[in-house]
Amino acid sequence: TKSGPYDGNGSTDTFAYNFLVYDQADLEVVLKSSAGVEAVKSISTHYTVTGVGSSSGNVVMGTPPANGETLTIRRKQARRTSAFLMRQYRRSSKLTKK
Repeated sequence: TKSGPYDGNGSTDTFAYNFLVYDQADLEVVLKSSAGVEAVKSISTHYTVTGVGSSSGNVVMGTPPANGETLTIRRKQARRTSAFLMRQYRRSSKLTKK
C-alpha cells in the first residue's frame, strides 16, 4: 500500500496517506531526487507522522521536497516469524478450549 508519489514544490511539507498504520515505524518515506536517486528518510530526523492508529494521517517533512523531487509513502509489510505465528496460534487455541 502506498500514497503518492507527490511532486515537491519547495513549500508543501504535509503529505496524506489513506491506510491504517499501528505505529509510525510501519511507514517508509522515500524521497526521489530529480536525478532519479531514491533515499529512504528517517522518522524524527526527516519527518513526523500523524494519524497513527487510524485509517489515514499525514507525513510532515522537516524540509519540504524541492522542485523536481517526489515523495512516496509506503506501508511496510509486517514480517511475522513462524515462531511468532505459532505462539499466536497456541494462545488462541487456549482461549477457545472449554
